[in-house]
Amino acid sequence: MTEMGRHSPFCNIDGIVFDASLSATLRPNHLIFQWLLQVRVKCRWFDGYVCTVTSMPLDDVHRHEDSCPNRPGLRPPVDPLLAPMYRCRHCSSLSSYPYVGRLCGKCGLSSTPPTAMHFPIVLLVKYVMFGTFETTITALEVREDSIRMKRVAKNCPKTRFRSNIIIPFTGIHTLFYCTDPSLPVLFIQVTNELSAKFREHLSLGDQSPNGLKFDVTSNDSREQYIIIMLNDRIKQTLVLILKWITGDHCLPMEAPEGWLLLNRARSKSDSLRNSSQFYRSYYPCVTDL
Repeated sequence: MTEMGRHSPFCNIDGIVFDASLSATLRPNHLIFQWLLQVRVKCRWFDGYVCTVTSMPLDDVHRHEDSCPNRPGLRPPVDPLLAPMYRCRHCSSLSSYPYVGRLCGKCGLSSTPPTAMHFPIVLLVKYVMFGTFETTITALEVREDSIRMKRVAKNCPKTRFRSNIIIPFTGIHTLFYCTDPSLPVLFIQVTNELSAKFREHLSLGDQSPNGLKFDVTSNDSREQYIIIMLNDRIKQTLVLILKWITGDHCLPMEAPEGWLLLNRARSKSDSLRNSSQFYRSYYPCVTDL
């Protein structure tokens, strides 16, 4: 009531005019004061992941909100494995929780609800190249933790079995993307450990029967990348998700540079496929004339 009298000469409860005598008779209500001391509130930026404060006294509200790690502007990136991701409709930035009744940490707006990002994201693929080895897959899925290729054909003429290849985002060293409509392609350079597993599983190492190889440590750049050629252009939503998950490891690539790298890998692959070594691997009875 004392604070109320400083801003208006009238009481907003019963309309009585404040005067000096009335202000002098105002005393604290100790019963309500003791009750307020027992009230516990939840942080306005509580999400269960970054901020977990669900019970704090009223005296600590301002102190906590000033230093809350989930406050807009202070919120750190959240592992997408822990929570679903949402895209702000104003600035298209990604977050780990919806901004319903809250502010976007990037643009500061919250008038419209965000758009939820649903996983997995299925992409149509023309072909995939592991170094100089070109193969086909039935589907490509982008998940919260990995990129998954289904039914990948091996570099082995004696078997028709296909396998599923999983590229965890933690095993990606660099990921280049091209948003040019004429070249919807991803260039992925994995770590040495993951490269060794793929070489052994797909028969693309030194024991390759036809000279087709995949090795990130090779001096030949044509053998260093996993090239994924998509059917449709790469949308900005996919770019935002890849950047959110991989961070600084996701980089753009211009179309001329992408075409150069792709054509060099395909030209070496075609030359190896046209060689006699390739035909001997598939037809052991063929000999050089």
